[in-house]
Amino acid sequence: MLFFGITVFFFGEGFGQTKAIDSLRAILNTSSSPEKRVDVLCELSSQLYDENDSVAIVYANTALEEATAIGYPSGQQYALVVVGVGYYLQGEYPVSLNHLRRSLQMHTDKKFTEEIYCRNLIGN
Repeated sequence: MLFFGITVFFFGEGFGQTKAIDSLRAILNTSSSPEKRVDVLCELSSQLYDENDSVAIVYANTALEEATAIGYPSGQQYALVVVGVGYYLQGEYPVSLNHLRRSLQMHTDKKFTEEIYCRNLIGN
């Protein structure tokens, strides 16, 4: 019974997440909107941190670069959070804090829950 539970945990959870990641990659490849592309890169990064943090931080940094290049403040703010998470997971706490604080300093139409998440990371 324990083996079955472990199998369901590893394969069941991973399979659902892989589907979400594959769907996001498909949207990324077909998106014509630069803003949508940034949002998808951020979401991909967020999803991939559980699976492959080195790939996730590449997506996060790409999102930040693209959001800055197109002048998309909400995307830049979200990208700063996911970049901050990446550095946090790598143990680069001062760099992580820098990105998270920069995100909080931006004045956009961000969601309240994202701000709480960001502040929670800073508190940790």
